[in-house]
Amino acid sequence: MAPVDLDNCAAEPIHVPGAIQPHGVLIAVTEPALTVAVSSTNLSAWFGIDSDAAVGMALAELIGQEGCDRVDRARRLDWVQRHDELVLRIDARLYVATLYRSGPYLVIELERDDAEEQPAGSVAREASMALQASRTVLEVAAEAARWIRSLTEFDRVMVYRFDADWNGEVIAEHKRDDLNTFLGLHYPSTDIPAQARELYRRNWLRVIPDVAYRPVSLFPAVAYESERPLDLSASTLRSVSPIHIEYLTNMGVGASMSVSIVINGALWGLIACHHYSGAHRPGVIVRNACEFLAQLISLRLAETIDLDTNTHTLELSAIADQVADAFAAATQWSVDDVLQDQQDHVLELADASGVYVFAEGLISRLGSTPPDAIIADIVAYWPENHDTFHTEHLSELCPAARRHLGTASGVLALALTSDRKEFALWFRAELVRSVDWGGDPHNAKIAAVEADSVRLSPRKSFDLWRETISGHSQRWNDSEVRAAQRFARHLGAALLRRERDSATLAKDLQRVMRPAALPSVPGYDFGVYFEPAGKGGIGGDWYDAFTVEDHLVVAVIGDVAGHGLEAASEMAQLRNTLRGFLIDRPDPADALQRLDRVMLQVLPGSIATCVCSVIDTSTNEMLISHAGHPPALRIAAGLAEFLRLDGDQLLGFSVVKRNNQLVRLQPGEIVVLYSDGLVETRLQTFDTRLDQLKTEAIRVFADPSDVRPAAHLAARLTDHGKADDITVLFVQRQQHGEFRNEPGGKSSIQNSSRQNQTARRAVS
Repeated sequence: MAPVDLDNCAAEPIHVPGAIQPHGVLIAVTEPALTVAVSSTNLSAWFGIDSDAAVGMALAELIGQEGCDRVDRARRLDWVQRHDELVLRIDARLYVATLYRSGPYLVIELERDDAEEQPAGSVAREASMALQASRTVLEVAAEAARWIRSLTEFDRVMVYRFDADWNGEVIAEHKRDDLNTFLGLHYPSTDIPAQARELYRRNWLRVIPDVAYRPVSLFPAVAYESERPLDLSASTLRSVSPIHIEYLTNMGVGASMSVSIVINGALWGLIACHHYSGAHRPGVIVRNACEFLAQLISLRLAETIDLDTNTHTLELSAIADQVADAFAAATQWSVDDVLQDQQDHVLELADASGVYVFAEGLISRLGSTPPDAIIADIVAYWPENHDTFHTEHLSELCPAARRHLGTASGVLALALTSDRKEFALWFRAELVRSVDWGGDPHNAKIAAVEADSVRLSPRKSFDLWRETISGHSQRWNDSEVRAAQRFARHLGAALLRRERDSATLAKDLQRVMRPAALPSVPGYDFGVYFEPAGKGGIGGDWYDAFTVEDHLVVAVIGDVAGHGLEAASEMAQLRNTLRGFLIDRPDPADALQRLDRVMLQVLPGSIATCVCSVIDTSTNEMLISHAGHPPALRIAAGLAEFLRLDGDQLLGFSVVKRNNQLVRLQPGEIVVLYSDGLVETRLQTFDTRLDQLKTEAIRVFADPSDVRPAAHLAARLTDHGKADDITVLFVQRQQHGEFRNEPGGKSSIQNSSRQNQTARRAVS
């Protein structure tokens, strides 16, 4: 292997170092035979047998039959990670054994039982009571440092907390009075590589009694049966990385111990113990008490963090609920009106300096927010399939935000709808702060000359190094994110309720504004089919059919741009106005021209299309005028043609002269009026759809037994789904005889069976 340095230490296989520390001896045996497979090369110094000679030997030959029997009984017990504090008497000397399994082997680690033990049980009991009395994270950490030092008698004990980027901060310390403090110092993530953090998570305690130790290798380096190096992840004797030894040496540390703090299965921090006055070896019982205490500390920290988080979350959630109550209490409201009224609360629930909300096509800005270009960049960056994302360093994702650090150094983004077309953004201003590092974090490597080569080594200086961090906001914590999500759910629900209320009102309005029944005129049949777009049932289409005098029948289809209550309201106004014009003067072109003038005055900005016709049943002549609407379809003798478009523009742009077209209806002829929802689709061109309409209309109306031709024509043309309202209204001159439509569209039979079939068409 290449020499370990800072360029390759992150990939160093520290779980298989092939060596242990010299304060103990390692023996790996097979099960159940308890035959030696691997041992440390200091075996001869401890038991007078060379490690190479020990391979294949029975364990009893090394430690005696009594010790072997105790090991055999202990291995059969129910334990998970390891079994320790097993006292063995070997050659009249006491040893403390630790057992664990590594691959196919049972590993036995022995230390001499000659360390002066503190009254670990009583200290641990006192510590646990002190921990229960602690109410904050810093109080728990302070008690942890105090009691671990009391147990181990290290010169310095620190509690070291990791941040989201694995940088560490010393949040508590207990030390000798003459030592300078490390409290509040930060250390870069490179000081503890990822694979070391993973071992800390799996193995709660590591000890180095003498930083100046010489590693003791294992024999054989590759175990014969497993054909791989012995995994020492669970070892208490494992030799550590030479980079770590150099790091401690540069700090002036003579002995060290680390105890993990693990919360919910994740490494939260470390309890780091340093000794400066030479070697120092806490005994096995003390170390086990420290490990037990670390588990209590982890549990107490988890409880404290959860309590703090839950309390803060409840406080912020109450604020979000208060805003929701404001939406619920308002009878007539816009999103912006309520948000402006509740500005302080909306900002407070996420501790933000600005909020940007886009809902119902409108923008609301509260506090200080960046310009629209930055908003667009944020929306463009927004990760796919994420309803929420946040960052405290927006300029890293959006370089243009560097010019707006005072309003947008951090952002919390939440979708209000599943398609993210409506959203809310909370902003935070830049928080310039100083961070005190234990040495320059940007110069973590130094060059040390060794022979004729230069390698990278840990830094030697750990003096205070202060860094000013800019361009960042305060981090978003879980409570703030949850409160913002709660607000987003409330706002989304309020918008949905209003949409449903609007849908109900619009449907009622549309239902009221549609004719109760089609005209009943001798010699003519009428039929209609109407279906609004979307789930809400709110459309901008309308149709109308009524008689003027005794012999004139009006048939109209119109379409207002848009959907929802606003479109339905405009539809009602246009329908009634047009009806009044036609009753006053039954001329389609004149009525549409007058409607243009009304729209410009009363509904500026509104746009609509319309096809309007008046049938004189005494002469069988139809006057028809189009205003930006698809052409009416004429069907006769199995052929279909579109009536001439007169080039009239949409309604609502300007008052222009409108034109009528005269159509003389022969017996059996049909004229079909329809809205653009029947023929417009993203999958096919408009001309292709018009050709399909002609083909399907001929097929549908050729069947005299079809009592719902308008509905069936719509169904044939909407197999791929619809994106707009669909309306189909037809008028047919009968072949012969007399037919009467009763109110409500029901049929009355007066002549032949052919008339009976034709009459049922009115039901559609």
